[in-house]
Amino acid sequence: MAGWSAKWEFDDGATVSGLEGKRVVANPQPQMLKVLLTPVLSATSALVHPVPPLKLLTRMVFSERVPRASIRDAGDVRRYAAMLDADTLSQLKPASIAARLALLLEWGTDQQITKFSDALPEQDRMINDPDIAPTWATARLIAIRTHAAENPAKALSDLAALEPRIRQRFPLSAEPLEMDLRVFYLQDADCAGRLNQIAFQNPNSYLAKLAKIRIGDFCRLQGKIKDAIAQYQVIGIKADDRSLPAQDRAFSIAINELIANNHRSEAMAKLTEWELKHPMAKFDGDFLLLRARTLMFFGRWSEAMLETESFQRIQPESPFQIDAQFLRARVLYERNAKDEARKIWKAIASNYPKHPLAEEAKAWAAKP
Repeated sequence: MAGWSAKWEFDDGATVSGLEGKRVVANPQPQMLKVLLTPVLSATSALVHPVPPLKLLTRMVFSERVPRASIRDAGDVRRYAAMLDADTLSQLKPASIAARLALLLEWGTDQQITKFSDALPEQDRMINDPDIAPTWATARLIAIRTHAAENPAKALSDLAALEPRIRQRFPLSAEPLEMDLRVFYLQDADCAGRLNQIAFQNPNSYLAKLAKIRIGDFCRLQGKIKDAIAQYQVIGIKADDRSLPAQDRAFSIAINELIANNHRSEAMAKLTEWELKHPMAKFDGDFLLLRARTLMFFGRWSEAMLETESFQRIQPESPFQIDAQFLRARVLYERNAKDEARKIWKAIASNYPKHPLAEEAKAWAAKP
């Protein structure tokens, strides 16, 4: 095919230019493609030997021997995410965007999910389509959280507009995000009133307990430690329960294992379970660092920084302070404060050469 250029038009609306190319398709079913072949000739040749473009219709069939990729392989996940990002979203049909979101909801960052969510049209049929609605609603909530990093007040307004549309199909799905927006993004001094209202309106759900914990989180982030402790104790934790240390240790081990195996959704669910049972673990264990690490998997860098800095303030003598420094550098790197991040990593590698993170810190410090 030398001397020709090609443009491939896929059934889902995507186009790829070039004689060869790679892209992600939603399923292995055969599909029809339109191919436009255009001759690439010099001006002289075009005058002497004019050749019209060729329009072809072909059928793409997938081989059963295609090498398998694994969602457990971080390299495979990054490769697929990069190919997804290469699509021109304005050309894709809604069903194709939703299919990509299904993968990204499990393995992509919140920023990637937001990009695809913003490309889905805001149509009533989205919430009524049984195949698309769960993906659409979840992705919209994530997109609102992502946009909160730039404009938290608008994000809260967008959530208020979305909530009535999803209430019937997905009850109690908006409240946890609203609590996070008020506490971690807006840091609203009047958030206690609204969070207590959520607790009052949902007395028989986990939201009542979570709302009270989030009030304590707000106090903790503001440095009001006594108020935070008092609020955490409102949920009825018995401080003299001898099973708490063993329980905390079990949660920590389980979440570390989930993070190590890239099970981020399960790690976040386990963290929520832990704080609902024992929010005071935020003061004397590695809960905050584990939450920061899990948030990083989602690309929620602002929240991760808040939790890391809170840990550094309230547990200054903790042996995990080096881990906190490492994570803080990780957030700085993603926020393009790379020189500051490298300085922290170099200090860790130099001052604590036998620490388990020393070699990893050295490797990160060498990154461009």
